[in-house]
Amino acid sequence: MSARLKNIIWTAAIAATAIGLLLAAGVRADAPTKINYQARLTNPSTGNAVADGDYTIVFSLYSTATGGTALWTETKTVTVTGGLFSVILGESTPLSTSLLTGTTYLGIKVGDDDEMTPRRQIVSVAYALVAQEANSLASGAIIGTDNIADGAVTPLKLAGPNPQQIALLRWYEANQTGITYTVGTSPYGIAFDGANLWIANQGSNTVTKLRASDGTTVGTYSVGTAPWGVAFDGVNVWVTNRDSGNMTKL
Repeated sequence: MSARLKNIIWTAAIAATAIGLLLAAGVRADAPTKINYQARLTNPSTGNAVADGDYTIVFSLYSTATGGTALWTETKTVTVTGGLFSVILGESTPLSTSLLTGTTYLGIKVGDDDEMTPRRQIVSVAYALVAQEANSLASGAIIGTDNIADGAVTPLKLAGPNPQQIALLRWYEANQTGITYTVGTSPYGIAFDGANLWIANQGSNTVTKLRASDGTTVGTYSVGTAPWGVAFDGVNVWVTNRDSGNMTKL
């Protein structure tokens, strides 16, 4: 079986990795050493989703984009439905903060296939794992101003997560419960605008807008024939229509 991987969430926060971090329950509790990974498997010849079923996938972490020796490996049997799957990495082989060096790459191998290329760099949210180092502080320890760099504390940082981050985290939580959301026929491309998910439905020539916090359908929009790719430029959503040879701006 030959398959390739496509991420199902496209945001600047997670670049091209579609990796979300499970949140810790408390300040002094150990930071979770698990990563939620969601993706889509497609046939490289047709671009269509692989057949539903269970697939053996090997996930590996490297310090280089190519070559090198895996620093961490975990084998998972995942259930794929409509090409989509979701797994928790670190369940059987614990992850550690030492693996997140700033140049950590995720390699993925499906069944007997070669490892997919290129490897996906782990960025942004997953690096919250290094918060585990804070547990080395003694109980009641106080960090003074001498330990804080000038400009390190700003009103924006004190404000906490913004609505886009909250919406994204709630979307991960919704997916972990196994809930299925109805969209159009033959959904393919998807984009995240910070609050909503936009799904291109090839078979119905529409784009569905879902609210990321709870999966509610906000709207359905008619576009060209066989909508394929979806992108958000910060203001508008752009949809490429494969069979009509044009692009729709929403």
